[in-house]
Amino acid sequence: MTWKLKVTARSCLTFLLVISMLKTSVGAEIECKKGQILDLDGKCVKKVLFVRPERKSCPAPSVVNGEFVLSSSRLVEFYCNNDNNYVMVPHTEIAICNILGRWSKQVPSCLLPGCLTPPSPGGGEVQMEFENTVARFSCGEGLRLEGGGVLGCLDGTNWNGSFPTCEKCAPPPDPDGGKVTLELHGTVARFRCREGFELVGEGVLACLDGTIWNSCFPSCEKMVTVTPVAVGVTASQAVNKSFNPILLVIILVICGFK
Repeated sequence: MTWKLKVTARSCLTFLLVISMLKTSVGAEIECKKGQILDLDGKCVKKVLFVRPERKSCPAPSVVNGEFVLSSSRLVEFYCNNDNNYVMVPHTEIAICNILGRWSKQVPSCLLPGCLTPPSPGGGEVQMEFENTVARFSCGEGLRLEGGGVLGCLDGTNWNGSFPTCEKCAPPPDPDGGKVTLELHGTVARFRCREGFELVGEGVLACLDGTIWNSCFPSCEKMVTVTPVAVGVTASQAVNKSFNPILLVIILVICGFK
């Protein structure tokens, strides 16, 4: 028996495709260009080198009313003096020195309760934290905090800084022929004009971050009253002069009058 094999272009293409798949499946070596490597899916991709940064040392920590112990070259433990019931703020007992030379957590301070609560700044407030050893200050909208926003009680009597204030924009001057009034702790300016004057510009301005007003100051301009005067023509003459019989006929036709 004689077998005849019919070879066509489609069969040749199929054969070559099967051979290519077999080479890939058995791990045939693929050469990539310079600067490329073989990816998991068999494609050549750009080679990226990651340079490991040089390991740096962390600075020696300074603990207020406390001490620290280096357990190793990269690990530090913090302690407070136990004779006066100090409070650790924040409560960080252990920190690690990372590769960039920074401690992994904030170095704490040891504070002693007993300081009097500071007064709230004008237009702001104060919040007490960590058993009343920390005072945190904030200002209302449109005001700027001047000074330290956080104070700590060092020895049960004294805070570690002066109390901050909430600053506002400088008051705008009264416009000629008008007056300006301040509201909401000086963060809003409202302008008004006297009778016979007209306000030109924004009537209400807001202070932005205690630094600058959000628009230019308005002005009060004197109102000018114009009285129309008819010269040489009476009302009846004006009506008679404007009367046009041809125009009247056109209007009647358009409107459908008969």
